[in-house]
This record gives sequence, C-alpha cells and structure tokens, in this order.
Amino acid sequence: MAPDSTRTLPPGVCKRIVRWTKRSDLAALCLTCKALQREAEVKLYETILSASVPVIFHACQSIVLRARLGPYVRSFYFFQDGRRGPRELPKEFWAIMQRALSRMRSLEVLLINDPINSWILGDIARIPFQLQEAHLNFYWDSNLVRFLESQNKLKSLHVMDGPDSPSLQLEVGSLPELQVFDGSLGAAEHIVSVTTSLTHLQVILDTRSDAYLLPFIRQLAHLASLRALSILHLPERLAVQAVQLIATTCCSLRHLGVIPLPLVGHNVSS
Repeated sequence: MAPDSTRTLPPGVCKRIVRWTKRSDLAALCLTCKALQREAEVKLYETILSASVPVIFHACQSIVLRARLGPYVRSFYFFQDGRRGPRELPKEFWAIMQRALSRMRSLEVLLINDPINSWILGDIARIPFQLQEAHLNFYWDSNLVRFLESQNKLKSLHVMDGPDSPSLQLEVGSLPELQVFDGSLGAAEHIVSVTTSLTHLQVILDTRSDAYLLPFIRQLAHLASLRALSILHLPERLAVQAVQLIATTCCSLRHLGVIPLPLVGHNVSS
C-alpha cells in the first residue's frame, strides 16, 4: 500500500513542535520522522557547545559527512574542562574540526580554548565565514594574524596573547568594525594601533606590563569612539595616576571599571 501523503506534518507544525522542544530532546526528535528531523537539525546544530572532546569530535564528524548540516551552525564553542586541566589532543581531532569549520558558512560566534592549534584557522581559502564575535585563546602567531586580517565584520574579540615581533602585527586598517576588545595589555596596545572603531575595551595587566600602562592610556587619546574602559589587576601604586590620566585622555568615556585595591584581609565595613 502506498504511504498516505496526508500524514506528512506541515512545515509550520514541525517548526512549532521544535520550538517548544527542550534541547536535550532534539536528537530523539530527529528520529521520529523526516519532516521533524529537518527542523530539529536546524535547532540542534545552530549552537555547538561542549567541553567534551568526544561530543565535539562527533559533531564535527557529522558536519563533515552531511553537507546540509554545516550552514546551520551559527555558534561554535570548544573548551576543555578546566577542572581536569588542558590536555594535548591528537592532530586528527583538530583536523576534523578544521574540516567542519570549512563548512560553517553562517558561523557568527567562535570560541576555541587551546593555545597551540591556531593552524586550523590559518588556511584562509578554507574559511567561508565572517564572524561577529571571537574568543580565541591561541598563542599569537602568523596563523592567528592571517585569520584576524580576513575578518572584516568582527565586532567583539577576546585573545589571550599579543604580538612579540613586528612580523606578527596586523595590517593597519584590519578589523574595521571591531567595537569590543578584551585581552592582555600587549595585545590591546597593538589592537588600538590598527583600528579606531573601539567602543568597549578591557585590559588585563600582569606584573610585566605595569610599566607600560600609563603610556598605553595616553595612546587611547585618538579613540574618540571609546565609551567603556576596564583595567583588571591594576596595582594600587598606579591607581591614582591611571585614573587621573584616563580623566584627561579619554574624554568620551561613560563607564570606567577599575578595582585597584585588594580587599582580602581588609575590614571593608569600616
């Protein structure tokens, strides 16, 4: 007997069912019928987020093997479980991730927490997307530079490292739409020298960067668009000078986030 085509669920009904389905039930929903599978896959692959290596590996493998899935992905997050400490993963893992990323033409948000495998983003010819937000905890190297120079729509960037030689600097005019930056002082010094569109800036200090803070603040004078500035781990001995200099240099600020004094061991209620 021929199947009754009237039993096929209308697309509108499928969309409504998927809309009210918990994310944890989407995989099961994919197994019910073809109509629901199509709609459930869109929501299931829209955001890929996990600290589990097997989960990310199998998700990337599915995207590589099924061409229809890649364009569904808009956000991709991979971070290793910090409680167990980062571990070195096999090259095969990163290779399958690279192949999957090359199929995500609609990707807008990317987070990868791994210092040494920036090569997965270095082949610009295989990068089909223009990100809006990136959290890239790689060491700053030529692969990262090539990738960032290709991202003309990036609005928010977090990095853990900065250039340590002139050969690793971005071209002036790179990141033309960047509005939000969060990173080390070394990285921030370089970013503000190549783009003038920043509105929100968060700088992370360490003991080696203290001596460069005040010259960096003076460098912010050309950022007329800057509206919010936060300085993390600001030493108490530099706090007054830094705030005074910010007041005279960053005239368009509406928010200043500074916590210069250690509270541990102090009676904060007095």
